[in-house]
Amino acid sequence: MAAACAKSATGPDPPVPPNTTPTAQTHGWFQIASGPHAASCNTCHGKYDTFQHFDCLSCHAHDRGPTDRIHASIRTGYSFDSQACYSCHKDADGGRQVFDHAGVVANCAECHDAGASFAALPVAGFTHPSQGGADCVACHVTGSWLSARGPAGASADPTQAVMVTGGIPTYSGTSIVSIAPRAETLPMQMVHSSTQVPTTIASSCSSCHAGAASEAYYPGTFHASLARLSLPQPTACFDCHATAAPVGFVGPLATSPARTPPSSEMKHDAV
Repeated sequence: MAAACAKSATGPDPPVPPNTTPTAQTHGWFQIASGPHAASCNTCHGKYDTFQHFDCLSCHAHDRGPTDRIHASIRTGYSFDSQACYSCHKDADGGRQVFDHAGVVANCAECHDAGASFAALPVAGFTHPSQGGADCVACHVTGSWLSARGPAGASADPTQAVMVTGGIPTYSGTSIVSIAPRAETLPMQMVHSSTQVPTTIASSCSSCHAGAASEAYYPGTFHASLARLSLPQPTACFDCHATAAPVGFVGPLATSPARTPPSSEMKHDAV
């Protein structure tokens, strides 16, 4: 009798509420009803049998190398998996987080060369032209990526090469017995990293390259640009012109005193 009364007092168990699957509008983790992550449930959860598991990398199939590098400044919590992605990017509504280049010291082209994951640099309307895999630090000052210093090593515009005729001597012992003319092409090279290049002119390509804004870098006018900007000319030549010294005698014929056989005044390879 007591048991019957107890049953009557409590009544039957209440019905179990139906499963209420979140919709795009009620998905409170980050916005999927609109914006860059507007997607169906199966896009992220379809390969699992529970909504507790999800996959970011099926859509965000970033190459792991560049992705690891742009997270170099994240000291803890980063790994190349979906749970780690969500732990940071949920706070930005699933969007991009601010990051810096701390720890990235070389091989910028892996991310920023044309066709790479981050070819569109963070400058409105600008995508860097292909550098053929060359590293960004070959041209750019890392303290300010907007400043450039030109490519590493010597570069030259073939149309600006200087043509000279050198007098090539033939010797008998220590005496010159004849001189034969020989045409020579001397490349007018530029070494942008030379200490002879003032930092004020190196801060903008357009200082020497009038067409730099439209990616036209030839011809460059280094010495004339220095004069135009009232900057000092270099005091050393060999940084750029070590390979431009002609062979043999060049210049006007020596007359004071005259030579036998006649030769021009200067022989750079004798210096």
